Amino acid sequence: MTVRDFIFSDKVKHRVTRHLVLWALFCLYFFIVSFLPANAKGFTDLKTYTVAFHKMIYIPISILSAYVTAYVLLPRYLLKEKYFGFIILFIGLCLINLICAFWLTKFFVLLTQKLPFDQLPTQIRIFQPVIYGLGLGTAAGVFACIARLLKIHYLKQKENERLEKQKIITELEIIKTHFRPRHVANQLDLDIFVAVLVELGAKFLDDVRAVHVRHVAEVVF
Repeated sequence: MTVRDFIFSDKVKHRVTRHLVLWALFCLYFFIVSFLPANAKGFTDLKTYTVAFHKMIYIPISILSAYVTAYVLLPRYLLKEKYFGFIILFIGLCLINLICAFWLTKFFVLLTQKLPFDQLPTQIRIFQPVIYGLGLGTAAGVFACIARLLKIHYLKQKENERLEKQKIITELEIIKTHFRPRHVANQLDLDIFVAVLVELGAKFLDDVRAVHVRHVAEVVF
């Protein structure tokens, strides 16, 4: 598999591999950003890594936002220049991301925490769903939309280049078709002309030779 096939191919195996690699890198980046401790001691604290894994529960929201934006909103609204509809639906998608992140947080807290959800710190109840649900989900959707737009633009440019090249080749073939018979006819005319000229030249030389012989005979006799 070449790099171009990996990025632009529409074959199922290439698309699946591309998306799996993309989301694996996204998860790795998300984990690294989430587990960064406030001080050096945090690197040896198991809680730091546990919290990072807990925050990865929001990744499905980012995946949903990315695919809805790239494969629904982009082709049906943005590419068709329905900008108002795109904006309204994208805002609605952001609100859905926020609601899903809130309920996902609440469900996760019920499974892992002993305290009631209302007694948890504001950072967990409010800021975490906003940052990782609304913020990260919206960023994933925007990034997916931009990436797909760049891909569409690149493929369209390559297709235009291919069509332009094909057009030039077709025009050259048409030119060859038009000029080849004329060229052949001109060549035949030239051959005939040369043959006639050679024949006339030979006849002229014979006449000159005959006159010269006659003149020499008259002088001698």
